[in-house]
Amino acid sequence: MYTRNVSSLAGSPSVAFRLRFKTDTNTTAAGIAVDDFEVTGPANFWNGRVSNVWSNAANWDSNLVPGINSSVIIPSVAPNFPVVFSTTEIKSIVLKPGSYLTLNNGQVLKINGQ
Repeated sequence: MYTRNVSSLAGSPSVAFRLRFKTDTNTTAAGIAVDDFEVTGPANFWNGRVSNVWSNAANWDSNLVPGINSSVIIPSVAPNFPVVFSTTEIKSIVLKPGSYLTLNNGQVLKINGQ
């Protein structure tokens, strides 16, 4: 398995990769196949500096509101803890000890983690 941290590319609208397989005289590249490829970036950390509004980009260290492919971390200490005011979908979430997350009435936080 090949893993590549793309933290410097976080927030980019698209990412392109070229995989190159190097062989020596005793091997052949004829059977190499890439059947599963995943690009993951760094976790999106909540800072809560501006307000408790989940959808305010200024409350996130990345300055990006988490989306369907985001891994979210809510720290133990923050000036404001997040409130989800509209249905949201993310990849995963970690709530550190002492932190909390509030869902406004009728809203859903869908977690599609792995």
